[in-house]
Amino acid sequence: MTALPRFVPLLACLVVLSACSGGAKDKKLASQVAVKVNGSELSIHQVNAQLSRLQGVPPAQQDLARKQVLDGLIEQQLLVQQATEKKLDRDPEVLEAIEQSRAQILAQAYVQKTLTAQAKPGEDAVKKYYADNPALFSQRRVFRLQELATNLPAERVDELKSVVAAAKSMPEVAAWLQKNKFQVAGNAAVRGAEQLPMQQVPAISAMKNGEMAVFLSDRKVTVLQVLASQEQALDEAKATPLIEQYLTTRKRDELARTEVKRLRDSAKIEYVGDFAKLAELKLPAAGDAATPAMPAKTEQGKAAEPVVASGGTAAVDKGVAGLR
Repeated sequence: MTALPRFVPLLACLVVLSACSGGAKDKKLASQVAVKVNGSELSIHQVNAQLSRLQGVPPAQQDLARKQVLDGLIEQQLLVQQATEKKLDRDPEVLEAIEQSRAQILAQAYVQKTLTAQAKPGEDAVKKYYADNPALFSQRRVFRLQELATNLPAERVDELKSVVAAAKSMPEVAAWLQKNKFQVAGNAAVRGAEQLPMQQVPAISAMKNGEMAVFLSDRKVTVLQVLASQEQALDEAKATPLIEQYLTTRKRDELARTEVKRLRDSAKIEYVGDFAKLAELKLPAAGDAATPAMPAKTEQGKAAEPVVASGGTAAVDKGVAGLR
């Protein structure tokens, strides 16, 4: 179990000032008191709320987890008391931070409370999602990957694809990019299919060990090589809660966008002063979003197509021995 941080930054304490019983006694949580800090009460409810955010705590470590949570709340309360004593809760920058956090919390609460229930998928939708996405479930693979990110402009992607198709190794591709004065950032990682960008899952899942591919996503160019892989299927029973969570999140986001558009259309929004010129300014469309907890093929756009190159590497020769 990961230990909780012992000290909370002062600003974070002030942001949650209203949640601390010492800072707002008139809004004291209706539950039993867990501890008193200089007379300010911290409730069992507060402890349990923090505990609920921890996952996978073994039963034998429950008391240790409760102690860590309680110590964290105590230390937070001590810092809040000191901040209040020094009147930092009246500091303009702190007040602005608190107000921004309050606005964000309220907006998120509206989405959660009003839209989440509408977004829950039915059993048929979950089964269909499982069947439609074998690369994530029944044919799931875990990959050891090597990546090169570059600032190559999109108009030269086809040229890079030709280089990758002819290359025997990733260092050859990196050397070409550096020779042409492009920035190169390398990375190696082990990722399951569900941790990959959703539009890239079908293409990467079809790649063999040693193959390389070029992907253009959200104006970012990446060269990826599958060093090794192994199958780790996920059956429908284990996948169901993950699929439900993903489909709920996706549907909730769609409902939220629809709701925001409805609210904007019915609201009176006035741009003032120099901001008036921004009223008609169109923002660029959002690119590929980060993959949620359980990704899949997106219905918008097509999956990226890889350019295959056959270069063997020592990691490939070792097979999947080093995979988790």
